[in-house]
Amino acid sequence: MLDQKTLPAQGQSADERRILTDLIKAEKLDQATHYVERLLRTYPDSTMLLKGLGMLHQLKGDTRAAMDALRRLVALNPDDIAAQEQLAQCLSELGEHEDAQTVWQSLLKQEPDNLTGLCGLGSTLNMLGLYHKAADQLERALALDPNNQQIAEVLANTYLESRQHDRAVAHYQALLPKRPEDMVMTLNLADALSRIDRIEEALALCAEVISAAPELVRAHVLKGNIHGMAGDGKKAQASLTKALKLEPRNIAALSAIVQKTKITKANAAKYLPTLEKSLAKKSLEPKQKAICAFALGKAAHDQKDIKKAFTYWKKGNALQLQDTPYDEDRALKRFDVLKHIFAPVNFDALNPQQAHPVPKPGDKQMIFVVGMPRSGTSLTEQILSSHSAVYGAGELNIMSQVTEELMFYFTQQPEVKLIDRAFGSIGRDYMDAVAAMQIDEPYVVDKLPHNFLRLGFIRAAFPDAKIIHTNRDPMAVCWSNWRRFFPAKGMNFGNDLDTVGTYYRHYEDLMGFWRMKFGATIYELDYDRLTHNQEPETRALLDFCGLPFEIACLDFHKTARPVRTASQEQVRRKMYTGSTKEWQAYECHLTPLKKALEQPA
Repeated sequence: MLDQKTLPAQGQSADERRILTDLIKAEKLDQATHYVERLLRTYPDSTMLLKGLGMLHQLKGDTRAAMDALRRLVALNPDDIAAQEQLAQCLSELGEHEDAQTVWQSLLKQEPDNLTGLCGLGSTLNMLGLYHKAADQLERALALDPNNQQIAEVLANTYLESRQHDRAVAHYQALLPKRPEDMVMTLNLADALSRIDRIEEALALCAEVISAAPELVRAHVLKGNIHGMAGDGKKAQASLTKALKLEPRNIAALSAIVQKTKITKANAAKYLPTLEKSLAKKSLEPKQKAICAFALGKAAHDQKDIKKAFTYWKKGNALQLQDTPYDEDRALKRFDVLKHIFAPVNFDALNPQQAHPVPKPGDKQMIFVVGMPRSGTSLTEQILSSHSAVYGAGELNIMSQVTEELMFYFTQQPEVKLIDRAFGSIGRDYMDAVAAMQIDEPYVVDKLPHNFLRLGFIRAAFPDAKIIHTNRDPMAVCWSNWRRFFPAKGMNFGNDLDTVGTYYRHYEDLMGFWRMKFGATIYELDYDRLTHNQEPETRALLDFCGLPFEIACLDFHKTARPVRTASQEQVRRKMYTGSTKEWQAYECHLTPLKKALEQPA
């Protein structure tokens, strides 16, 4: 509660001060608020009155009104660190993260080692998806307070969320000896280990947790998912079934089993009623309900019930947007910004001493596989990774991390020009991150579909890198994105038929821009040609990469390697055709998508 120290001392009579004090003591917050507002009309520049008003609004739970008072306070007294902290926290609570970022940054200019500011800015940057920058702030905070386990845990979680799995592992391993009984952190470590192909270590940690707490459902679910990632379907099913025995209504286990199992009339009753009941629960969070809806849609699709499948998928997508709204203006602005900043760049005239990273012993020959999600990128990587000289690194987030700060500033100040040295710095940071993975093979595949946005940075920094762009029928790609649940942030462009079509048109337009810039240095791989003419297309792909043909690349489905994407089941089957036409069964429901694809970008 407010005390007399909070109240303004200057410019007020003793009677005014006494009245306000009595109102606050009596907890008559509305009356106290009105009284302060009236006083502010007489004393508009009273910082103490504004501070009191902000605190009153916060006590009443009116964050927006508190924010308005704090904005006025900070404008009058920009050196008030405490007021800036409160303002940034209010902005974050209201979801205005970019404004909160500005306030935290202003605070840190005044006090660079302000621990609250560093942690606040780190959390805000996490909310903006700027994980690389968030980790920098949290690392600084941890250096100031190295024994602060809360900061250490948030930092480790930031690295896990941003797919910097090596760093996540290092921080979890440093923290766990201090909290050996922390099962959640142990499982987070197992998750991070599994994502850098340390599968046995990850499974051992799951087994350790299960031994200590056999009733912990998350451990069984994670163990099942890791087995599925590694291609052991039987063990995956066994772990997920165990999870369901412990908790029959566990949504994660139920949905995972349904996604991995062909649902028929014979087994539908085993899984679907619980998912249907969960979907109908008003108390369940939108994201959890979305998981149920997508699983039910997949089950209906298995049974060829087109109307029911479409209805469930539509519901799931709506729930996803409810959980994570899509900012179309912001998403599409990035396409325009990229063309704007790279249009004047002459890639042939870049200074190689500045634009390209200085080679180090052990640097790898990079192969970038890009394209829209669900266009065949996972299949392409699986084929290449079946070659003895190639390591499939999966969806590396490195290029996103090393360019995200530049991209953020370009969206704020598009008139800024790129210099050659920036490309060299990006390239070196990227190669150092790849080197930290300690890969033996000379070729490494980075299969992050959305690197199609970053081809300008990639081509400038790595003129010798191989870039493979996968193509597939636009209706098939968009429908496939729309009907799948993606837990990763940044995929919500696919949660509406109209917006996924619009996004696809902008993607096509950007790829046309890159083609004009780079020409034949981008290899165009057509998914349908690959599935219908496997051997000649595979040979041509390997030839482009400078790799001799190996028969294992035709038997890619036999290659034992972790696959973490939604395509993990498909790439473990022989090459098959026909998937591109699956959308046609739903054609009568896809008019908004068709219309969106027909519009100009």
